Amino acid sequence: MEKNITPTEYRLILRERILQVARALFRERGVKAVKMDDIARQLSISKRTLYELFQNKEELLYECVKAYHEASVTRFREATEKGKTVIDILVDIYKLQMEEFSRTKPIFYIEINKYPGVLSYLERHHEDQKNKAVGFLRMGAEQGYFRPGVNYEVLSRIANASMEYVMKSKMYNDFPLSEIFRNVQLMFIRGICTDKGLKILDEKIAAL
Repeated sequence: MEKNITPTEYRLILRERILQVARALFRERGVKAVKMDDIARQLSISKRTLYELFQNKEELLYECVKAYHEASVTRFREATEKGKTVIDILVDIYKLQMEEFSRTKPIFYIEINKYPGVLSYLERHHEDQKNKAVGFLRMGAEQGYFRPGVNYEVLSRIANASMEYVMKSKMYNDFPLSEIFRNVQLMFIRGICTDKGLKILDEKIAAL
């Protein structure tokens, strides 16, 4: 027999379902093309119920983006706590990001930058990740997989500029976004690896 759930538990479960459905629709169609009606219809709930949990589409988008990044941070922390090597963690992140790009239309990434609250969150998240990235590079160097002395700030700025160029030049019209990401990401990952790191990285990437 299923345990009876309280109204509060039901709202939490429903909220999670809404975030999952909304994020999938935003990725598939872009933010602008998705209406709150579409999300309510997909979940077989009333629009009133949807608005009781999220005031508007921007708030819903914000929570979708936030939930995704928080889940990514949790996965990274858990992988570190399990004693995985930096190469194992890099490959896990690479795999997840490739899956994300393969099922997300470029318009999604273009449109989320038009929402001030979402853009502000992404900028804060990027800043929060800087110190973690420096520690990650240091750990990789100690394990013998990364070259010591890599300047994360320089690396990060060049990587961001590369993806900004991809979006501004609409390169995704000529190549799948996942293919662009794969080439850009691997170039930077391979560039920070030692010979030892490269050998293991290539083996794990080939096995995906």
